[in-house]
Amino acid sequence: MQIKHLFTEDSELAVEKNRLLYHSTIISILGVLLNVLVLDMVQWGFVAQSDIILWTCIMLLTVIYRSICAIGYKRSPNKSSNPRFWYRLYFSGVCMTAIGWGLVVVLMFPQDDIVHQVFVAFIFAGVSAASISSLSFDKLSSLIYLSFMLVPLSVRFVIEHDFIANMMGLMIFAYFGILISSASRFNRQFINNRLLTQQAERANAAKSEFLSSMSHELRTPMNAILSFSKLMLIDGDSNKLTAVHKSNLNEIVHAGEHLLALINEVLDLSKIESDSFKITIEAVNLIALIEDALIMTRPLLTQNNITLDFDKDANEYCMVYADRIKTKQVILNLLSNAIKYNADPGSITISHQINNAGKTKLSIKDTGPGITKKQLKHLFVPFKRFDVDKNNIEGTGIGLVIAKNLVEKMGGEIGCDSSKGQGSDFWITLPTADDFKMSEEAQVVAEAIPAEPLIQNSQQNYTVLYIEDEMTNIIIVEQLLQANKNITLLTAMTGKDGIEKINSNKIDLILLDINLPDINGLEICRELKQRDDYSNVPVVALSANAMPDDIEQGKQAGVDGYLLKPIDFAAFNETISTYLHHSSAS
Repeated sequence: MQIKHLFTEDSELAVEKNRLLYHSTIISILGVLLNVLVLDMVQWGFVAQSDIILWTCIMLLTVIYRSICAIGYKRSPNKSSNPRFWYRLYFSGVCMTAIGWGLVVVLMFPQDDIVHQVFVAFIFAGVSAASISSLSFDKLSSLIYLSFMLVPLSVRFVIEHDFIANMMGLMIFAYFGILISSASRFNRQFINNRLLTQQAERANAAKSEFLSSMSHELRTPMNAILSFSKLMLIDGDSNKLTAVHKSNLNEIVHAGEHLLALINEVLDLSKIESDSFKITIEAVNLIALIEDALIMTRPLLTQNNITLDFDKDANEYCMVYADRIKTKQVILNLLSNAIKYNADPGSITISHQINNAGKTKLSIKDTGPGITKKQLKHLFVPFKRFDVDKNNIEGTGIGLVIAKNLVEKMGGEIGCDSSKGQGSDFWITLPTADDFKMSEEAQVVAEAIPAEPLIQNSQQNYTVLYIEDEMTNIIIVEQLLQANKNITLLTAMTGKDGIEKINSNKIDLILLDINLPDINGLEICRELKQRDDYSNVPVVALSANAMPDDIEQGKQAGVDGYLLKPIDFAAFNETISTYLHHSSAS
């Protein structure tokens, strides 16, 4: 039923079929002209010249018609919107050409000359075989073309009073059956392949929809985790946090920001296509990445009774050309494996050096049970975890596969040196950045909220409306703006309530969530931009919808700015200041 539906002319299949049919039209036309020329030259003198000229003119007219159709199709800007029209033009050209070939039997079939008759059969066999490659995308075109070419020729040979001619007629008819069967088989394969492609496209669309939804679901809790942690750090002195508490908060923020960076990578659809990763190569400090990874894995070291020996240079720099986020992801994976598959008690040794190939080699060696030579061959095979399930070690068996792909995309290598009972030494190599001018890297854990008003030297008071259905996000924004005494923050938890506050107050800036429980935030924005009293009031989307399409839809709806959750404090402050300045000036 699905295949029958796909074969209708108004389906996506019709557009693809037209594209393939017209793509081969020029080559088909050139083939027709060549065979017409050869047939005319060979038959000249054995067939009436007037018949040859008449037939040649007919074939030239079909060629001109098909050429005009092909040029029109190529230049048409709306060929996809009316596939039936273009298919009918193509099909009529095929029918005209087929009738022209069929007229050869009437006008150019030499009487009582078996040699030239065989030559006609030879030409027809070649043309009909070549037509399969260009016409088999359409079953009807193949049937019409082959029928007009071969059936009349077969009948003409059969009615001849010559045994050899009769046998040739039967052979041509059998050849016709073989070609029709091949064309039908190819057509079914084409339709089935297109069906599979459409299923894959639907699955890809479902994946995109899922990722868009997950973007919001993941970013909403991440916004709360990161924002409240940063607020506590900023206000640490007043609420008398201990040094241990501040250290723990720093690690929460650090790990949260890394998780957010990974979420951003996963949610970018262009980066998760098959065997396609977007790699941003820059000079990065490998030591800093290792230390970042150690911060996140230190609790696991203590929990699993593992000691660590980290051999780093005195200058604390080892520069390599790599992608910062993906390199840290690889290091975290190798460290996590070294901890999980280690002895109790055990140890891990991290070292780095420049090898003979001029690349920096990072080594993470553990004191675990080791890996046999047979297992090493399957180390980077997806879901291959050997006997670790017996030890209740969590994991999916794809971490090393991902790490290998990432390292190789960055121009490096990954491997493991191990033997049973001797522990494992996992290593990666990355290009060394010898010529990079090292500078001290800024370690920023949280952005400070300005203690002064965002609008300096202004006596004007401002009203900001935040329409948001999550109380957590409202509290965060309230704390971000609490130092600005000249800003009054109004809040609404539904779109309807927000519109009522807009109608009853003079608002200078609107912060707007997109996924509201009653009205989509973009609809509110569109309505406001059409109102004379609010068309110039800036609207800033503050949303967890982070997909490129989401941001583009926001722009089309008229939002003046688009901020993502979790909230980047510095970007938030800059945006509020910019648009309140704009409001003050206007």
